[in-house]
Amino acid sequence: MAFDFNKDPVRLFGIWPQTPFPVEVSIYGYCSVSCSFCFANLNRDAFDRDPNPVNSTASALRKLDREWDDEYSPIGFFLRNRYPVCFSNTTDPFQRDEKTYRASEAFLSWCKERKVPVYIQTRGNVLSSDFDRYAPLLEPGRVVVAMSLCQLDDKLRKRFEPGAQSIESRWELAARLTDHGIPVVMACNPYVKAWVPSPVEYCKRAAAVGAKGVWLERLHFSAAQFGQVRETYHDELYPAANVNPGYFIRDLKEWYKATADYGLDFFPTPYWDAYFGCASKHPECADPKWLGGNTFDVAFQFTSMLEDTARENAGKKLVVTWDDFKATLEHLGVPDQELDMSEFWGPFNSKVKADHKEYRARLGKRNGLHEILRYYWNHPWHNNYLFWYLPYVQAVSTSDGNWLADEDGNLVGVRNPDIKWNGSRDFPEAGLEDALLFNLREVLSKMDD
Repeated sequence: MAFDFNKDPVRLFGIWPQTPFPVEVSIYGYCSVSCSFCFANLNRDAFDRDPNPVNSTASALRKLDREWDDEYSPIGFFLRNRYPVCFSNTTDPFQRDEKTYRASEAFLSWCKERKVPVYIQTRGNVLSSDFDRYAPLLEPGRVVVAMSLCQLDDKLRKRFEPGAQSIESRWELAARLTDHGIPVVMACNPYVKAWVPSPVEYCKRAAAVGAKGVWLERLHFSAAQFGQVRETYHDELYPAANVNPGYFIRDLKEWYKATADYGLDFFPTPYWDAYFGCASKHPECADPKWLGGNTFDVAFQFTSMLEDTARENAGKKLVVTWDDFKATLEHLGVPDQELDMSEFWGPFNSKVKADHKEYRARLGKRNGLHEILRYYWNHPWHNNYLFWYLPYVQAVSTSDGNWLADEDGNLVGVRNPDIKWNGSRDFPEAGLEDALLFNLREVLSKMDD
């Protein structure tokens, strides 16, 4: 089969604005690492590929240049403001085909020239074999590498990741990167307990190679992805996938302790971290100073400050408003740039089939970034990535079956410690009888004093 390139390699990240990386680049469309659980390959029918693909590298670089020069382009806005790029969330940029096509090398060269920070997600095949070739493109202070490693036994790696380099080679590459001054995050994604039975062993080795942190996410598939999983993996992957997040709480306690004991930052996926009071220091272990001082971590910072206030007012409900979130935008200096709306439709429509007519009617062809985020705030049933994924927070319903809103029509939420989270979003009505106003502006003014 001919190699498959990506027809749309440059886009806004599908889980923006939860992610600190607004732009995602995936030049390769098919991933030859061939992990049994790989979203890139499961999202596309293996028999419905272009037998004569066109190398997308040149078109990707042209698109990056066009977006950079377009003052209304969201992608250009995030690039020019030096928000880091995720490279890449779907396909491995250093899969073995990189030796032939060098598409990742071309992209990293573009980023170096423009001084754009890059968060690289990889299992590292070609980066290991051709390290000296890529080292000049990996600049400390602008590049972070998330090293995907979700097994401790190489026999399991051969079974589930047949095209990936060995576990030991990845530990060695992590050490080589840290020696080069590049921060490394070990990404145990997906986390399957049978693959990593000992968080202590994992964290001990991560600390030994100089890694900065550990990132954790469970194994999950959509119904369509389930249909693409090869039958030979069914008995092993199906029971481990889509398990209720609450099932992992005991395991998470071990991970939090092990990472703390070995001096590692820890970022389990947000619904887990929120259960533990937003204990993580940085989203996806991405310390801004590792990436030029600038990450788009607005949602993370907002929820962290909310949890700090909740700890100071233990056992009390906190009313949360759009004005609180707007105060975060102002505090973090997020520009209210007018931007074209079309690129935002993909991330906004990532959960369900949202109402595109309402979206266009409310937001128009262009709108300010703050107003775009306000639309996310007020439509959590279409996309909860901005804020509403927190397990203890819910929009407040009224007796007539509507949602409580302020005078400007913005949803009012409540952080309710009485909610007993079991991994679902089926919560009772919160009630506001004894609630305190979060009032983030007052919190921030105290911080400034």
